[in-house]
Formats: sequence, structure tokens, C-alpha cells
Amino acid sequence: MQTAVCHLGLGHKADEATFNRFGLLPVSESAVSGGEVWLDDVTIDGQADDFSRDPGCEGRNNQRTYETTNFRPRFGFGYSPTRHAGSAAVGEPGGLTFRGDCRYRNRMACYGDRLATLTLDEPLKASGKVSLRRGVSDSTTLLGFYHSQDSMEVNPSQTSGFPRGFLGVAVEGPSREGFFFYPAYRTRGGEQGHAGGADRPHILPDGLPHDWSLEYTLGAAGGRGRIAVTLGRESVALDLGAGHRAAGARFDRFGLVTTWIDGNGQHVYFDDLTYTCEQ
Repeated sequence: MQTAVCHLGLGHKADEATFNRFGLLPVSESAVSGGEVWLDDVTIDGQADDFSRDPGCEGRNNQRTYETTNFRPRFGFGYSPTRHAGSAAVGEPGGLTFRGDCRYRNRMACYGDRLATLTLDEPLKASGKVSLRRGVSDSTTLLGFYHSQDSMEVNPSQTSGFPRGFLGVAVEGPSREGFFFYPAYRTRGGEQGHAGGADRPHILPDGLPHDWSLEYTLGAAGGRGRIAVTLGRESVALDLGAGHRAAGARFDRFGLVTTWIDGNGQHVYFDDLTYTCEQ
């Protein structure tokens, strides 16, 4: 037998509380999936109940039938006839973007515009609007330049969540710090980098629209190349690692692409997109 004790914090008792029921309640926060718990032989103030029959307790919304596709890996992103990101016109890409898993073909997904083949040897630009409406811990959304084959290749690698042949922005935690909007890349050979630290722009899952931009330039960082990302008034820069530009990457799509390591989902939308189509 184990005993757990919770001591009230200083002043909590003085804040007062009243109770007129004893039973089960869900937490006041949504989650990806539920659990199961069963209770019996409950004693409250000396009165025991073995639940050998239905005690007729009060219930509110506790037995209902639901239908949902909001569980991984049931992706639900693409064209949406909405305007969450704040555009004047209806229609935008986005939706439910779970993290992917490169070990299984049906657990990777993408939605992007066809481009001429682009490389790291010329500048790249992108901009638009974004709205994060819901985010869950261990979730990531990737938007940017990617390759229709390299980024979607089925393989056993679980060393990095970023797909090969990607340069763009990531919407990601860690959960204890909220959600960041920051630059990331990975070459065709696997060399990679991403911005870290608390100076990365924060984006809240409150549904508010934000302007954003991305620019990849060659002359910075001693010729290695630099990716600069701006969200609203915040910005962050990422220098490519030594030799990473020479390692090469090719891009023939711009849009949403899933990660290579499994995880949870977000509801995120983009609009008014402008991006490099040929170099």
C-alpha cells in the first residue's frame, strides 16, 4: 500500500473552496488520447459503497458517442476553404499536421506547390501569414522548400526529425517553453542545423494571425550561408555549418511536409504565401 499526501500551499486555504459532489472529473485541458480508470469500495466520511448496484450518481456529459479523426497518423492538412491566417480572401493551406515517421510510407505526408529544381547555391525567399490554432506537446509543423523524393524517402533512420532536402521554418516546442517559429534545414546527405535558444520567435496557439518571412542568403557567415526568419517583430538567424552548402540539397516543392520522427499534432494555417519558384 502507498499513501500520497498533498499539502496546501501558503494561503490556499484562505482562498476558500466549497464541495458538494465526490466522483470523477476530466482535467480542464484537451489531450491527444484518453485513458481508463476503475474505482471500487469507496468510503467517504465513513460511508462505504461497494457499487454492487448502480448508486444513481449525478452524471453530466459522461457517456457520449464521439467520432474523430484527430489521432495520428490521420493527417488532415491541405487546401482549406477558411481564412484563419488573416487573409482577406477565403482559402488557405493548413489543417491537422501530425509529425510523421519515415519508416512507414503511410506515415509521411506533404502538400506543396511544384517548383523548378532549386539548390543551396542561389538565394531563397518565402513569406506570408500564419495562425497556430492548437498545439500539443511533442508536435512539429514544417513549412518550406523540400524535395518530392528526398524528403519522402522511406528509410529506417531515426536520428533526426528533419527530412532530407528541407529548408524552411519549424513550429515546435519544447513544451515547457511554448512554441517557437524558427529556421531549420537538412541537406541531401544528412547534414543539418536549426536555430536554438530562447531568442527564437514565440508563436502562441491562440489562433491569432502573424506575418512571417524567411530568407536564405549566400554571402553571410563567411560564405557558408544564412537563414533568417522573422515572425511579427521577432527574428532569428541560423548560419549553415561548415561544408553543409557544398554537401548539397535540392528542392522541387514548397509547402508542408511531415517530420521523420513520430509525434503529436497541431492545427496550423498559412496564407498569402510568396516564395522562390526558380533560380
